[in-house]
Amino acid sequence: MQKIINYKFKAMGLLSFIKGVGIKVFNKNETIEIVHPEAAEPLRAGALMAHVKSLGLSYHNLTIKTSNETVTLEGEVAKQEDSEKLALAIGNVEGVELVECSCLNS
Repeated sequence: MQKIINYKFKAMGLLSFIKGVGIKVFNKNETIEIVHPEAAEPLRAGALMAHVKSLGLSYHNLTIKTSNETVTLEGEVAKQEDSEKLALAIGNVEGVELVECSCLNS
């Protein structure tokens, strides 16, 4: 099921999405007990990076950081269009509510 995008452009490239729908990238079937929730953030960021790579999106030096339902994208892209595609691809993942994109044109 494709996610219905409800986004608003805000200062510094902040996009808002509906977090309860979208592509299932995070494996919710695994029952891993994590003592510190922040320990899961690198795993979520890695899953999002794998998702971006699987889509074949264009970027240079992309860094993905997560904090609960918020994802921050940092890096360089060839065109503004590439930055927008990255933000929309990440925002269309179930569990992502906000995407802050500070990808600069190289």
